[in-house]
Amino acid sequence: MTMQSGSFSLGSSGPSALAVDTSTFYDVFFPTPFPEGSNVIVIPMVQTFNGPDTPGLRIANVTTTGFQIRMNELVRGGPREALSDGGHYAEQIGWIAIAD
Repeated sequence: MTMQSGSFSLGSSGPSALAVDTSTFYDVFFPTPFPEGSNVIVIPMVQTFNGPDTPGLRIANVTTTGFQIRMNELVRGGPREALSDGGHYAEQIGWIAIAD
């Protein structure tokens, strides 16, 4: 088992991506690619809370060389009021990637 980690600043300025559209996702590349054929698991974490709304993360297209990620706000203004308008302050995102 091998593991890598990293962090970066990520904001969101557009509405939530729908279905398989990843055009608004941010590309993250591992410092060292995992061996070809490895099963890679990525665990992201929002490490700051800079805005008034709760940030959430979406991951797509995990490979041995990296993954794609975007931020979506989860709720706003009151209990269970869903929000995906996309706008959110930049947050520090940390991640851990583990491969077999």
